[in-house]
Amino acid sequence: MNNHLLIRADANPQIGMGHLMRCLSLAQAWKDDGGEVTFITACQNESLKDRLTQNGMHLVLIDEPYSTQRDWGVTSQVIDSLPTASIVLDGYHFDTSYQRMIQSKKHWTLVLDDYVHLDWYVADAILNQNLAAQQLNYPGPPETLLLLGTKYTLLRREFRQWQDWHRTVSVVAQRILVTTGGSDTQNVVPKILHALQYLKSDLEIKLVIGTTNQDKEFVVTNSRHTLEILTDVRDMGTLMAWADLAISAAGSTCWELAYMMLPSVLIVLSDDQARIAEELDRHGYAINLGWHNSLSSETMAETVGELILNYEKRSALSRHGRTLVDGRGAARIVETIKKQ
Repeated sequence: MNNHLLIRADANPQIGMGHLMRCLSLAQAWKDDGGEVTFITACQNESLKDRLTQNGMHLVLIDEPYSTQRDWGVTSQVIDSLPTASIVLDGYHFDTSYQRMIQSKKHWTLVLDDYVHLDWYVADAILNQNLAAQQLNYPGPPETLLLLGTKYTLLRREFRQWQDWHRTVSVVAQRILVTTGGSDTQNVVPKILHALQYLKSDLEIKLVIGTTNQDKEFVVTNSRHTLEILTDVRDMGTLMAWADLAISAAGSTCWELAYMMLPSVLIVLSDDQARIAEELDRHGYAINLGWHNSLSSETMAETVGELILNYEKRSALSRHGRTLVDGRGAARIVETIKKQ
């Protein structure tokens, strides 16, 4: 019986924490079903490594990720030590060559992807949890299983307590959640806070930043609103339940926001986020402000200011969210893997 899941994913300021965090969601579901999980990771974030171990995950650390030979040397050895394990790959740097090396080990393999960034995929299954993923054409062997769409959205264990919760939308939004992911390499946080300075409403702002964020001093000393800065947050569900409105990067957090029925304004920080933001906006699940580098603080302030006062719009965004993500995606993926 296959009872071990081997996950290969990395985290650093350049690629962010999202790949490892959504793999944590899958790992939690796998363990809840009685399995064991080993992460092979080049993770530079001590807090995130602690979080993995505290969740009962085995960790094998790599100093230099692929495309270095050291990566494959370690990874190959771990795979050989777990002959019945299924393998999960999550990272855009795991190219076709790497997938072929994994496939040579004859283990059932799942690749996580967001926007068909490769010319050819070598995997037993591909997971794309994003809206409109069914419209994408994945080049690869015809027998590859495709797990596509928000039916398979990965949510961490902390969100399960909110399964039967329903949001009461405030007449005027006053509590604002700001989150740009585990790192802010594009320096978007100061732009967001500068935009909020234009708003005359008395706002309560909770800013969630990664431990690698370099702008802490700036954001502490330059806010006219009530501002609380939070790092190493391990219960985003409670923060999202508190908030009336979110300003967020358009990464995996979007699916958490939808599940928590939190009206959201999205900013695109990377190529993989562009389609997510566009589709969520087009279908009425969120508002897309577009790419961070072409977005002015004035435009952001105008959009956020209008939404703060627009009860009907926020109510519609909130209603649509839970219809998009039902919270059972990780369990569906675990069931699929164990059937193989």
